[in-house]
Amino acid sequence: MTLGKIIGDESKRSNTTTSGLLGFLTFSLIFLSPIFSAYYYTSNPEYYVTEIPSVDFLIALYVLFGICWSIYAGISLWKYKPNAVKITKYYLIFLLIDFVLGSLLLWEITELRFFIAPLIWLIYLYNSEKVKFLFKEKNNQVKLSGIIILFLLIFAYYLLVFFTGFLYEINL
Repeated sequence: MTLGKIIGDESKRSNTTTSGLLGFLTFSLIFLSPIFSAYYYTSNPEYYVTEIPSVDFLIALYVLFGICWSIYAGISLWKYKPNAVKITKYYLIFLLIDFVLGSLLLWEITELRFFIAPLIWLIYLYNSEKVKFLFKEKNNQVKLSGIIILFLLIFAYYLLVFFTGFLYEINL
């Protein structure tokens, strides 16, 4: 039995609620992820606070950008906005790339939950019948060019933070 038969016909699609795993993902994106990001940012100053005000500002903007993107992705899913699934997939890929690059460039593997959770949600978004039924846009696929752009932006961020700190140390 397919989800379409369980939920009903196309006309009833707009009456369905965001519940189950999709509802939990939406709740996580709107509330849990921003709260945990803000908590992790404020409770681990050794990772985020430097002696260089410009780097501190850049790091704060980066964290704030991630929080805003998470909330936007969650609200998009909740309201069934066009491209909501694509926005969420890009956000989850952003988290994965951030974890991998951060671990490689800082030579330190942080908590694996920052890698495993986005990976599980990506697998869910790609395989869920409910997601395919509720979000029927043909353009939900993530493009390689988008992933490459995300990778380059995150890489540039890490290099900027790293080299600004390095140059600051040299000039002292």
